[in-house]
Amino acid sequence: MKKIFNYNFNYKTIIYISIILGIMLRLAYFYYTPYDTRHHDVTYPDGHMYYIQDVAGKITLPEKGDGQYYHPPVHYIISGAVYALAKSLKMSDYNALRSVQMLMVFISTLSMIFVYKMLNRMKIKKAVVLFGTIFFAFHPTNIMISSQINNDNTMLFFAVLTFYALISWIEDKSYKNIIFLAISFSFAVLSKKSAAVLAFPVGAAFIVEMLSDLQRNGVIFKYLKQYLVFGIIGVPLSVSHIVRNYIMFGQGFGYILRGGGNPAVLGNGIMDIIGFDAKNFFKILTPDPMGKSTYFEYAFKTSLFGEWGKDFSNIRWISALLIIFALMILVMVIIGIFASPKKQFFKYGYIFLINIVITIIFAIKMRMDMPAGYSQDFRYLSPILISGAFFIGSLISRLRSSRSDTVKKYVKNIAAGILILFCIASSLSILSLAL
Repeated sequence: MKKIFNYNFNYKTIIYISIILGIMLRLAYFYYTPYDTRHHDVTYPDGHMYYIQDVAGKITLPEKGDGQYYHPPVHYIISGAVYALAKSLKMSDYNALRSVQMLMVFISTLSMIFVYKMLNRMKIKKAVVLFGTIFFAFHPTNIMISSQINNDNTMLFFAVLTFYALISWIEDKSYKNIIFLAISFSFAVLSKKSAAVLAFPVGAAFIVEMLSDLQRNGVIFKYLKQYLVFGIIGVPLSVSHIVRNYIMFGQGFGYILRGGGNPAVLGNGIMDIIGFDAKNFFKILTPDPMGKSTYFEYAFKTSLFGEWGKDFSNIRWISALLIIFALMILVMVIIGIFASPKKQFFKYGYIFLINIVITIIFAIKMRMDMPAGYSQDFRYLSPILISGAFFIGSLISRLRSSRSDTVKKYVKNIAAGILILFCIASSLSILSLAL
Protein backbone atom coordinates (compact mmCIF):
# COMPACT_ATOMS: atom_id res chain seq x y z
CA MET A 1 0.00 0.00 0.00
CA LYS A 2 1.41 3.39 -1.05
CA LYS A 3 0.25 6.69 0.46
CA ILE A 4 0.46 9.70 -1.87
CA PHE A 5 -1.09 13.09 -1.03
CA ASN A 6 -3.10 11.45 1.76
CA TYR A 7 -4.60 8.87 -0.63
CA ASN A 8 -3.93 5.16 -0.22
CA PHE A 9 -2.94 3.42 -3.46
CA ASN A 10 -2.91 -0.36 -3.62
CA TYR A 11 -1.80 -2.44 -6.60
CA LYS A 12 -5.25 -2.60 -8.17
CA THR A 13 -5.71 1.16 -7.96
CA ILE A 14 -2.39 1.79 -9.70
CA ILE A 15 -3.22 -0.82 -12.36
CA TYR A 16 -6.63 0.77 -13.03
CA ILE A 17 -5.03 4.21 -13.28
CA SER A 18 -2.45 2.81 -15.72
CA ILE A 19 -5.16 1.27 -17.90
CA ILE A 20 -7.16 4.53 -17.88
CA LEU A 21 -4.04 6.48 -18.89
CA GLY A 22 -3.40 3.89 -21.60
CA ILE A 23 -6.93 4.41 -22.93
CA MET A 24 -6.45 8.19 -22.91
CA LEU A 25 -3.20 7.83 -24.84
CA ARG A 26 -4.90 5.63 -27.44
CA LEU A 27 -7.77 8.11 -27.79
CA ALA A 28 -5.32 10.99 -28.21
CA TYR A 29 -3.42 9.08 -30.91
CA PHE A 30 -6.73 8.24 -32.63
CA TYR A 31 -7.77 11.91 -32.56
CA TYR A 32 -4.85 13.14 -34.71
CA THR A 33 -4.23 9.98 -36.77
CA PRO A 34 -6.42 9.35 -39.86
CA TYR A 35 -7.14 5.75 -40.87
CA ASP A 36 -4.67 5.83 -43.79
CA THR A 37 -1.71 7.18 -41.81
CA ARG A 38 1.53 5.28 -41.02
CA HIS A 39 0.77 2.01 -42.69
CA HIS A 40 1.30 1.14 -46.31
CA ASP A 41 -1.29 -1.51 -47.13
CA VAL A 42 -4.65 0.14 -46.48
CA THR A 43 -5.77 2.28 -49.41
CA TYR A 44 -4.11 0.76 -52.47
CA PRO A 45 -6.34 -1.40 -54.73
CA ASP A 46 -7.53 -4.48 -52.83
CA GLY A 47 -6.06 -3.11 -49.59
CA HIS A 48 -7.49 -3.55 -46.09
CA MET A 49 -9.90 -0.62 -46.48
CA TYR A 50 -11.55 -2.16 -49.56
CA TYR A 51 -11.76 -5.57 -47.89
CA ILE A 52 -13.69 -3.99 -44.98
CA GLN A 53 -15.96 -2.05 -47.33
CA ASP A 54 -16.69 -5.11 -49.50
CA VAL A 55 -17.65 -7.22 -46.48
CA ALA A 56 -19.85 -4.38 -45.20
CA GLY A 57 -21.55 -3.83 -48.56
CA LYS A 58 -22.09 -7.41 -49.67
CA ILE A 59 -22.58 -9.00 -46.22
CA THR A 60 -20.51 -11.95 -47.41
CA LEU A 61 -16.87 -12.84 -47.87
CA PRO A 62 -15.38 -11.53 -51.12
CA GLU A 63 -15.02 -14.08 -53.91
CA LYS A 64 -11.43 -13.17 -54.69
CA GLY A 65 -8.06 -13.59 -53.04
CA ASP A 66 -6.20 -10.64 -54.60
CA GLY A 67 -4.20 -8.11 -52.59
CA GLN A 68 -5.04 -8.18 -48.89
CA TYR A 69 -8.16 -10.25 -49.58
CA TYR A 70 -6.19 -13.44 -48.91
CA HIS A 71 -6.27 -12.67 -45.16
CA PRO A 72 -8.65 -14.60 -42.88
CA PRO A 73 -11.99 -12.84 -42.31
CA VAL A 74 -12.63 -12.29 -38.58
CA HIS A 75 -11.12 -8.81 -38.42
CA TYR A 76 -12.94 -7.74 -41.58
CA ILE A 77 -16.29 -9.13 -40.44
CA ILE A 78 -16.08 -7.22 -37.14
CA SER A 79 -14.84 -4.05 -38.84
CA GLY A 80 -17.32 -4.42 -41.68
CA ALA A 81 -20.21 -4.62 -39.21
CA VAL A 82 -19.16 -1.32 -37.61
CA TYR A 83 -18.60 0.27 -41.03
CA ALA A 84 -22.05 -0.87 -42.21
CA LEU A 85 -23.67 0.49 -39.03
CA ALA A 86 -21.91 3.84 -39.50
CA LYS A 87 -23.06 4.03 -43.12
CA SER A 88 -26.63 3.21 -42.07
CA LEU A 89 -26.43 6.31 -39.86
CA LYS A 90 -25.62 8.38 -42.98
CA MET A 91 -21.96 8.84 -42.13
CA SER A 92 -19.48 9.61 -44.90
CA ASP A 93 -16.97 6.96 -45.98
CA TYR A 94 -14.27 8.86 -44.06
CA ASN A 95 -16.24 8.97 -40.80
CA ALA A 96 -17.33 5.34 -41.20
CA LEU A 97 -13.66 4.35 -41.40
CA ARG A 98 -12.96 6.56 -38.39
CA SER A 99 -15.63 4.52 -36.61
CA VAL A 100 -13.65 1.39 -37.45
CA GLN A 101 -10.63 3.10 -35.89
CA MET A 102 -12.66 3.66 -32.71
CA LEU A 103 -13.48 -0.05 -32.73
CA MET A 104 -9.72 -0.74 -32.89
CA VAL A 105 -9.17 1.52 -29.87
CA PHE A 106 -11.81 -0.47 -28.00
CA ILE A 107 -10.19 -3.78 -28.99
CA SER A 108 -6.77 -2.48 -27.88
CA THR A 109 -8.34 -1.52 -24.56
CA LEU A 110 -9.66 -5.07 -24.19
CA SER A 111 -6.13 -6.35 -24.86
CA MET A 112 -4.82 -4.28 -21.94
CA ILE A 113 -7.57 -5.51 -19.66
CA PHE A 114 -7.04 -9.17 -20.55
CA VAL A 115 -3.26 -8.93 -20.10
CA TYR A 116 -4.05 -7.73 -16.58
CA LYS A 117 -6.59 -10.53 -16.10
CA MET A 118 -4.13 -13.09 -17.49
CA LEU A 119 -1.36 -12.05 -15.08
CA ASN A 120 -3.82 -11.77 -12.20
CA ARG A 121 -5.12 -15.29 -12.92
CA MET A 122 -1.71 -16.78 -12.16
CA LYS A 123 -0.55 -17.67 -8.68
CA ILE A 124 2.23 -15.07 -8.74
CA LYS A 125 3.16 -11.94 -6.83
CA LYS A 126 1.13 -8.80 -7.36
CA ALA A 127 4.23 -6.89 -8.48
CA VAL A 128 4.38 -9.09 -11.60
CA VAL A 129 0.78 -8.17 -12.39
CA LEU A 130 1.38 -4.46 -11.78
CA PHE A 131 4.57 -3.93 -13.77
CA GLY A 132 3.58 -6.37 -16.53
CA THR A 133 0.30 -4.51 -17.10
CA ILE A 134 2.05 -1.13 -17.13
CA PHE A 135 4.59 -2.35 -19.72
CA PHE A 136 1.89 -3.68 -22.05
CA ALA A 137 -0.34 -0.61 -21.67
CA PHE A 138 2.33 1.89 -22.73
CA HIS A 139 4.42 0.04 -25.31
CA PRO A 140 4.51 2.19 -28.49
CA THR A 141 3.52 -0.69 -30.80
CA ASN A 142 0.29 -1.21 -28.87
CA ILE A 143 -0.54 2.50 -29.16
CA MET A 144 0.18 2.72 -32.89
CA ILE A 145 -1.73 -0.40 -33.96
CA SER A 146 -4.71 0.70 -31.84
CA SER A 147 -5.73 3.15 -34.60
CA GLN A 148 -4.84 1.05 -37.63
CA ILE A 149 -7.63 -0.60 -39.57
CA ASN A 150 -5.57 -3.58 -40.73
CA ASN A 151 -5.73 -6.89 -38.85
CA ASP A 152 -2.70 -6.65 -36.51
CA ASN A 153 -4.57 -5.17 -33.55
CA THR A 154 -7.40 -7.71 -33.75
CA MET A 155 -4.96 -10.61 -34.03
CA LEU A 156 -3.04 -9.38 -30.98
CA PHE A 157 -6.26 -9.17 -28.96
CA PHE A 158 -7.16 -12.79 -29.74
CA ALA A 159 -3.55 -13.81 -29.00
CA VAL A 160 -3.90 -12.18 -25.57
CA LEU A 161 -7.25 -13.92 -25.13
CA THR A 162 -5.59 -17.23 -26.07
CA PHE A 163 -2.98 -16.81 -23.34
CA TYR A 164 -5.65 -15.79 -20.83
CA ALA A 165 -7.67 -18.89 -21.75
CA LEU A 166 -4.56 -21.09 -21.55
CA ILE A 167 -3.66 -19.81 -18.07
CA SER A 168 -7.30 -20.26 -17.01
CA TRP A 169 -7.17 -23.87 -18.23
CA ILE A 170 -3.88 -24.54 -16.40
CA GLU A 171 -5.49 -23.27 -13.18
CA ASP A 172 -8.84 -24.99 -13.76
CA LYS A 173 -8.88 -27.84 -16.28
CA SER A 174 -12.57 -27.69 -17.08
CA TYR A 175 -14.31 -28.27 -20.40
CA LYS A 176 -15.48 -24.65 -20.30
CA ASN A 177 -11.88 -23.42 -20.29
CA ILE A 178 -10.65 -25.84 -22.98
CA ILE A 179 -13.52 -24.77 -25.27
CA PHE A 180 -12.74 -21.12 -24.53
CA LEU A 181 -9.10 -21.80 -25.39
CA ALA A 182 -9.96 -23.55 -28.68
CA ILE A 183 -12.23 -20.70 -29.79
CA SER A 184 -9.75 -17.97 -28.78
CA PHE A 185 -6.90 -19.70 -30.61
CA SER A 186 -9.05 -20.25 -33.70
CA PHE A 187 -10.18 -16.63 -33.80
CA ALA A 188 -6.55 -15.49 -33.52
CA VAL A 189 -5.63 -17.60 -36.57
CA LEU A 190 -8.80 -16.45 -38.35
CA SER A 191 -7.68 -12.88 -37.77
CA LYS A 192 -4.18 -13.42 -39.17
CA LYS A 193 -2.50 -16.67 -40.19
CA SER A 194 0.73 -15.79 -38.38
CA ALA A 195 -1.13 -16.41 -35.10
CA ALA A 196 -0.72 -20.13 -35.85
CA VAL A 197 2.57 -19.87 -33.91
CA LEU A 198 0.40 -19.86 -30.76
CA ALA A 199 -0.04 -23.59 -31.32
CA PHE A 200 3.48 -24.10 -29.95
CA PRO A 201 3.00 -22.62 -26.44
CA VAL A 202 -0.47 -24.18 -26.26
CA GLY A 203 0.86 -27.59 -27.32
CA ALA A 204 3.78 -27.30 -24.90
CA ALA A 205 1.37 -26.58 -22.03
CA PHE A 206 -0.70 -29.64 -22.96
CA ILE A 207 2.40 -31.86 -22.90
CA VAL A 208 3.77 -30.42 -19.64
CA GLU A 209 0.44 -30.75 -17.84
CA MET A 210 0.05 -34.33 -19.07
CA LEU A 211 3.56 -35.27 -17.89
CA SER A 212 3.01 -33.48 -14.57
CA ASP A 213 -0.12 -35.51 -13.97
CA LEU A 214 1.80 -38.68 -14.82
CA GLN A 215 4.44 -37.76 -12.23
CA ARG A 216 1.87 -36.87 -9.56
CA ASN A 217 -0.78 -39.53 -10.11
CA GLY A 218 0.69 -42.08 -12.50
CA VAL A 219 -2.01 -41.23 -15.08
CA ILE A 220 -0.95 -40.00 -18.53
CA PHE A 221 -4.21 -39.70 -20.47
CA LYS A 222 -6.35 -37.91 -17.88
CA TYR A 223 -6.86 -34.87 -20.12
CA LEU A 224 -7.00 -36.75 -23.43
CA LYS A 225 -10.73 -36.06 -23.85
CA GLN A 226 -10.14 -32.36 -23.34
CA TYR A 227 -7.33 -32.37 -25.90
CA LEU A 228 -9.69 -34.07 -28.34
CA VAL A 229 -12.31 -31.38 -27.69
CA PHE A 230 -9.69 -28.71 -28.38
CA GLY A 231 -8.72 -30.46 -31.62
CA ILE A 232 -12.30 -31.04 -32.78
CA ILE A 233 -13.11 -27.34 -32.32
CA GLY A 234 -9.78 -25.64 -32.92
CA VAL A 235 -8.36 -27.44 -35.95
CA PRO A 236 -11.34 -27.18 -38.34
CA LEU A 237 -12.01 -23.57 -37.36
CA SER A 238 -8.38 -22.52 -37.70
CA VAL A 239 -7.83 -24.07 -41.14
CA SER A 240 -11.29 -23.31 -42.55
CA HIS A 241 -10.30 -20.14 -44.37
CA ILE A 242 -7.01 -21.63 -45.57
CA VAL A 243 -8.93 -24.55 -47.08
CA ARG A 244 -11.46 -22.14 -48.62
CA ASN A 245 -8.74 -20.07 -50.27
CA TYR A 246 -6.98 -23.19 -51.53
CA ILE A 247 -10.17 -24.53 -53.10
CA MET A 248 -11.32 -21.20 -54.55
CA PHE A 249 -8.03 -19.56 -55.52
CA GLY A 250 -5.36 -22.26 -55.35
CA GLN A 251 -3.54 -20.40 -52.58
CA GLY A 252 -1.23 -22.62 -50.54
CA PHE A 253 -1.01 -22.86 -46.76
CA GLY A 254 1.89 -20.43 -46.66
CA TYR A 255 0.52 -17.95 -49.21
CA ILE A 256 1.98 -14.48 -48.63
CA LEU A 257 1.61 -11.52 -50.93
CA ARG A 258 4.85 -9.99 -52.17
CA GLY A 259 5.34 -6.23 -52.06
CA GLY A 260 3.72 -4.40 -54.94
CA GLY A 261 0.96 -6.99 -55.36
CA ASN A 262 3.21 -9.63 -56.93
CA PRO A 263 2.45 -13.37 -56.64
CA ALA A 264 2.80 -15.33 -53.44
CA VAL A 265 6.13 -16.73 -52.32
CA LEU A 266 5.08 -19.93 -50.58
CA GLY A 267 3.11 -22.98 -51.55
CA ASN A 268 1.95 -26.18 -49.90
CA GLY A 269 5.08 -28.31 -50.20
CA ILE A 270 7.08 -29.29 -47.12
CA MET A 271 10.13 -27.40 -48.39
CA ASP A 272 7.98 -24.35 -49.08
CA ILE A 273 6.96 -24.35 -45.42
CA ILE A 274 10.21 -25.34 -43.68
CA GLY A 275 12.80 -24.33 -46.28
CA PHE A 276 14.59 -20.96 -46.30
CA ASP A 277 17.24 -18.98 -48.13
CA ALA A 278 19.65 -17.86 -45.40
CA LYS A 279 21.44 -15.26 -47.51
CA ASN A 280 18.24 -13.20 -47.68
CA PHE A 281 18.44 -12.68 -43.92
CA PHE A 282 21.62 -10.66 -44.26
CA LYS A 283 20.48 -8.67 -47.27
CA ILE A 284 20.28 -4.92 -46.62
CA LEU A 285 17.13 -3.67 -48.26
CA THR A 286 16.90 -0.56 -50.39
CA PRO A 287 14.81 1.48 -50.52
CA ASP A 288 14.11 1.16 -46.83
CA PRO A 289 11.82 3.67 -45.03
CA MET A 290 13.83 3.21 -41.82
CA GLY A 291 17.22 3.65 -43.50
CA LYS A 292 19.59 0.82 -44.36
CA SER A 293 18.96 -1.65 -41.53
CA THR A 294 19.67 -5.23 -40.60
CA TYR A 295 16.68 -7.36 -39.63
CA PHE A 296 16.93 -6.91 -35.85
CA GLU A 297 17.76 -3.21 -36.16
CA TYR A 298 14.70 -2.64 -38.36
CA ALA A 299 12.45 -4.68 -36.05
CA PHE A 300 13.67 -2.70 -33.04
CA LYS A 301 13.10 0.65 -34.76
CA THR A 302 9.60 -0.29 -35.93
CA SER A 303 8.70 -1.49 -32.43
CA LEU A 304 9.12 2.11 -31.30
CA PHE A 305 8.28 4.19 -34.38
CA GLY A 306 6.31 1.97 -36.74
CA GLU A 307 7.07 1.82 -40.46
CA TRP A 308 7.27 5.59 -40.79
CA GLY A 309 10.05 6.53 -38.41
CA LYS A 310 10.56 9.89 -40.08
CA ASP A 311 7.26 11.08 -38.58
CA PHE A 312 8.92 10.98 -35.16
CA SER A 313 11.68 13.46 -36.08
CA ASN A 314 9.84 16.48 -34.63
CA ILE A 315 11.48 16.15 -31.22
CA ARG A 316 14.62 14.08 -31.62
CA TRP A 317 15.60 14.08 -27.96
CA ILE A 318 12.39 12.24 -27.07
CA SER A 319 13.12 9.60 -29.72
CA ALA A 320 16.68 9.27 -28.41
CA LEU A 321 15.45 8.79 -24.84
CA LEU A 322 12.88 6.23 -25.97
CA ILE A 323 15.57 4.23 -27.79
CA ILE A 324 17.83 4.26 -24.71
CA PHE A 325 15.09 3.16 -22.32
CA ALA A 326 13.80 0.56 -24.81
CA LEU A 327 17.26 -1.01 -24.99
CA MET A 328 17.29 -1.16 -21.20
CA ILE A 329 13.85 -2.78 -21.23
CA LEU A 330 15.09 -5.35 -23.75
CA VAL A 331 17.98 -6.24 -21.44
CA MET A 332 15.55 -6.47 -18.53
CA VAL A 333 13.32 -8.91 -20.43
CA ILE A 334 16.33 -11.12 -21.18
CA ILE A 335 17.43 -11.02 -17.54
CA GLY A 336 13.84 -11.67 -16.47
CA ILE A 337 13.80 -14.92 -18.46
CA PHE A 338 16.77 -16.25 -16.49
CA ALA A 339 15.82 -14.62 -13.18
CA SER A 340 12.28 -16.04 -12.98
CA PRO A 341 11.79 -18.18 -9.87
CA LYS A 342 12.17 -21.84 -10.84
CA LYS A 343 8.69 -22.86 -9.69
CA GLN A 344 7.09 -19.92 -11.50
CA PHE A 345 9.05 -20.59 -14.69
CA PHE A 346 8.11 -24.26 -14.93
CA LYS A 347 4.47 -23.51 -14.20
CA TYR A 348 4.04 -20.48 -16.49
CA GLY A 349 7.30 -18.99 -17.72
CA TYR A 350 8.20 -21.68 -20.26
CA ILE A 351 4.97 -20.90 -22.16
CA PHE A 352 5.99 -17.27 -22.59
CA LEU A 353 9.57 -18.19 -23.52
CA ILE A 354 8.34 -20.56 -26.23
CA ASN A 355 6.11 -17.77 -27.51
CA ILE A 356 9.14 -15.48 -27.88
CA VAL A 357 11.40 -18.07 -29.53
CA ILE A 358 8.87 -19.49 -32.00
CA THR A 359 7.48 -16.08 -32.98
CA ILE A 360 10.99 -14.79 -33.72
CA ILE A 361 11.90 -17.93 -35.69
CA PHE A 362 8.84 -17.64 -37.92
CA ALA A 363 9.32 -13.89 -38.38
CA ILE A 364 12.92 -14.50 -39.48
CA LYS A 365 11.74 -17.19 -41.90
CA MET A 366 9.25 -14.70 -43.35
CA ARG A 367 12.10 -12.20 -43.82
CA MET A 368 14.14 -14.83 -45.67
CA ASP A 369 11.21 -15.89 -47.83
CA MET A 370 10.22 -12.31 -48.60
CA PRO A 371 13.12 -9.83 -48.25
CA ALA A 372 11.11 -6.63 -48.20
CA GLY A 373 11.09 -3.72 -45.74
CA TYR A 374 7.65 -4.42 -44.32
CA SER A 375 8.48 -8.11 -43.72
CA GLN A 376 10.85 -6.89 -40.98
CA ASP A 377 8.17 -4.85 -39.20
CA PHE A 378 7.81 -5.51 -35.47
CA ARG A 379 4.04 -5.88 -35.84
CA TYR A 380 4.71 -9.44 -37.01
CA LEU A 381 6.43 -9.97 -33.66
CA SER A 382 3.77 -8.23 -31.56
CA PRO A 383 2.65 -11.39 -29.66
CA ILE A 384 6.01 -11.38 -27.87
CA LEU A 385 4.83 -8.25 -26.01
CA ILE A 386 2.59 -10.61 -24.01
CA SER A 387 5.68 -12.54 -22.94
CA GLY A 388 7.57 -9.29 -22.34
CA ALA A 389 4.90 -8.21 -19.86
CA PHE A 390 5.36 -11.45 -17.91
CA PHE A 391 9.18 -11.35 -17.79
CA ILE A 392 9.45 -7.61 -17.04
CA GLY A 393 7.04 -8.06 -14.15
CA SER A 394 8.89 -11.17 -12.98
CA LEU A 395 12.26 -9.40 -12.88
CA ILE A 396 11.07 -6.33 -10.98
CA SER A 397 9.05 -8.52 -8.60
CA ARG A 398 12.10 -10.72 -7.96
CA LEU A 399 14.22 -7.67 -7.16
CA ARG A 400 11.54 -6.15 -4.94
CA SER A 401 11.21 -9.36 -2.93
CA SER A 402 14.94 -9.47 -2.24
CA ARG A 403 15.73 -8.72 1.41
CA SER A 404 19.49 -8.76 1.08
CA ASP A 405 21.96 -5.90 0.89
CA THR A 406 21.38 -2.24 0.15
CA VAL A 407 22.73 -2.56 -3.41
CA LYS A 408 19.88 -4.87 -4.41
CA LYS A 409 17.37 -2.48 -2.91
CA TYR A 410 18.74 0.27 -5.15
CA VAL A 411 18.67 -2.06 -8.17
CA LYS A 412 14.97 -2.85 -7.68
CA ASN A 413 14.13 0.85 -7.59
CA ILE A 414 16.28 1.49 -10.67
CA ALA A 415 14.55 -1.33 -12.60
CA ALA A 416 11.09 0.01 -11.74
CA GLY A 417 12.28 3.53 -12.58
CA ILE A 418 13.53 2.43 -16.01
CA LEU A 419 10.12 0.95 -16.80
CA ILE A 420 8.33 4.14 -15.71
CA LEU A 421 10.73 6.31 -17.74
CA PHE A 422 10.20 4.04 -20.76
CA CYS A 423 6.43 4.52 -20.43
CA ILE A 424 6.83 8.31 -20.12
CA ALA A 425 9.16 8.45 -23.15
CA SER A 426 6.74 6.27 -25.12
CA SER A 427 3.83 8.57 -24.25
CA LEU A 428 5.78 11.72 -25.16
CA SER A 429 6.91 10.14 -28.43
CA ILE A 430 3.33 9.24 -29.40
CA LEU A 431 2.00 12.67 -28.37
CA SER A 432 4.77 14.44 -30.34
CA LEU A 433 3.10 13.19 -33.52
CA ALA A 434 0.34 15.76 -32.91
CA LEU A 435 2.84 18.61 -33.38
